Amino acid sequence: MINTLIVDDHVVVREGIRQMLEGAKDIRVGGEAKNTIEMFELLGEERFDVVLLDIQLPGKSGLDVLEELRDLYENVATVVLSMYEEEQYVISAIKKGAIGYLFKSSAEHSLQEAVRSAAAGKRYITREISERLARNLEKDGEQRSRDSLSDRELQVLKLLAEGKKISEIALMKQLSVKTISTYRSRLLAKLNLKTTSDIVRYAIQEGLVDGSL
Repeated sequence: MINTLIVDDHVVVREGIRQMLEGAKDIRVGGEAKNTIEMFELLGEERFDVVLLDIQLPGKSGLDVLEELRDLYENVATVVLSMYEEEQYVISAIKKGAIGYLFKSSAEHSLQEAVRSAAAGKRYITREISERLARNLEKDGEQRSRDSLSDRELQVLKLLAEGKKISEIALMKQLSVKTISTYRSRLLAKLNLKTTSDIVRYAIQEGLVDGSL
């Protein structure tokens, strides 16, 4: 039997979580706490396998005590169950010791599975959260690629996107055609693009040039 501790400051929410777990024959709600002080008191009195922890709590938040919880009770798996759906909360919780993260809005369909996975020592993140994190990483990668451009490369990118030919850019910048061609090649490589048309689309999407051009 998986003994579970619910930590949330709202009685109605704790009752809702309890009801979600009641149908599982292998899961038992052994305690409830409305803050982290009560949580640690209960953990000192009884052995729990899984803690379902809210982030927004009075006094110390769930994020504030995750590392302490991990260090003091290494055999207890913590799943964060929160209304916060921003990626930074998920990443922070996992880094600080949570084995899983669930949005309260979708917990009804995955809570029992999350508890079982946590009790077995397996990380649990829903497909929705995984997809959000993946999109966030893609955005970060795009930003890093853009940040890797030198001022001159960015200037050339904008001029190419505005329809200027390499020879025209060379004349404007008082550089050789070969040098501008080299800048173009670097842009394609750094931004993982293939053609000048790709550069135009990229510049428009990033707001570097007027899309009406």
